[in-house]
Amino acid sequence: MSMSTVATETGSSWAQRPAEYDLSMELVARLKRNVSGTEAEALEAIRTTKGAQPTATADVAAGNANPLRAKAHYNGGGRGDLAAEGEDIEAQVLLHKHAQSATQNIVTIVKEFNPEVSQEKLSDYVHGVVHSDDVLGHVSAEFRETLRAIVPKDRAEWISPDIEAHVAAKTRDPSRAQKVLALATTHASAFKSQSALLLKHPRFQTVALGSGGGAVILGPTGGFIGFVGGLVVGTASGLVLAPFTFGLSIPCGVVVGGGVGACAGAAIGGGSGLVAGGSAGHVAHIYRAEIKGGLLHIHAKAGDSIVYCQVTASQMVADTKTKALALTNQGFARASTARGQTSSKAIELGLGAHKVLTHPKFHVTAASAAGGAVAVGAGGAAAGCATGGAIGAAVGLVPALFTFGLSIPIGAAIGGGAGLCLGAAAGGTAGAVGGGATGYNAHTYRNEIKSSAQGAWAKAGSCAGFLVDAAGLTKAKAKIW
Repeated sequence: MSMSTVATETGSSWAQRPAEYDLSMELVARLKRNVSGTEAEALEAIRTTKGAQPTATADVAAGNANPLRAKAHYNGGGRGDLAAEGEDIEAQVLLHKHAQSATQNIVTIVKEFNPEVSQEKLSDYVHGVVHSDDVLGHVSAEFRETLRAIVPKDRAEWISPDIEAHVAAKTRDPSRAQKVLALATTHASAFKSQSALLLKHPRFQTVALGSGGGAVILGPTGGFIGFVGGLVVGTASGLVLAPFTFGLSIPCGVVVGGGVGACAGAAIGGGSGLVAGGSAGHVAHIYRAEIKGGLLHIHAKAGDSIVYCQVTASQMVADTKTKALALTNQGFARASTARGQTSSKAIELGLGAHKVLTHPKFHVTAASAAGGAVAVGAGGAAAGCATGGAIGAAVGLVPALFTFGLSIPIGAAIGGGAGLCLGAAAGGTAGAVGGGATGYNAHTYRNEIKSSAQGAWAKAGSCAGFLVDAAGLTKAKAKIW
């Protein structure tokens, strides 16, 4: 909110200076709440002093309303507002005390809102706030006038141009001692402000952070190194005096040396870290722009490298996909070709097998092999059974004396069974091979065999005719005779 310019009425230079300022709504709201709360505390203190029991509403008790405008209800009745209670001297003293507290709170709130404000600006702000109806218009007239009596509109009436010193001096008699105290307060406030500015300065914070970090890092390190070194030195010193102290000097030397070394190492390391860290922080703050530029340069280079890697990776991925697609297509083509060739081969094999199975030569060969296997196998089985039985019986003769002759039939049965199997297998195989070969050759040379058979049949027929003719001739000659 904008507050009007306040011009003083005196001829002094600092008293005639206008206070022009622009306070935020947040600050104004906070000031209003503070003044209202202090006003409520004043009313409560006055009522407590009079021994009355107030029964104000919840808003008045919470400080949300204007308690000095509200009617105070007492158990026995009586006067209700602050004007009536202010007629009492004790009430006036309490009112003045709380007004001083409200003024000090205004100063504190303005300084908290703007920590870097100067004493001159602070005085201007507080003067304008106290004499502004926009900020204090909601409080009672008695409390407002008491506040403005503490901070007069005419700044020539101020005890000190510094508002803090003026408020501090206003609470007591303006004697020489109080003036000295006010001056000391002014210097202390200035020192406090300068200290606050120094503590908030970025360079101080950087140096302090670096010093603290260096001390924290190097202090324990130096302490540990000093402890180890002191331990060694103490042990060595104790060993020298051990013959004269019955060995007690060794643990004493260890304890003393380790403790002294740890303390000395921690002090030296902490001091070195403090100085080194502070120097590093100071240099870093001075050259922070260059350091930031270097970091930005590194960040840019890293970003370029990342982009290059991303582009390269994308290109590699694309090439890999292309090659994979080509290999996949090639594999599909080869698989399709192999499938076609396999289908063709399977069809050819099927046709060949069908042709073989349906060919008469196969039929003849299979029938001949089966017939040979049956005929020769049966004969081999019979011969094997007879031969095996004879051999088994002969072998059974040896232990016959010990088996009461039972080994002979058992040997004959075992030998006969084995001979039967071997004879059947051998005969069946030989018959199948021989019969198959015979059938195959017979079918292959069937025409030659047929013509040979026909020739032999013709010769046999001619021989039979010749014999018949010879017999008839012989019979005729016999009749003649």
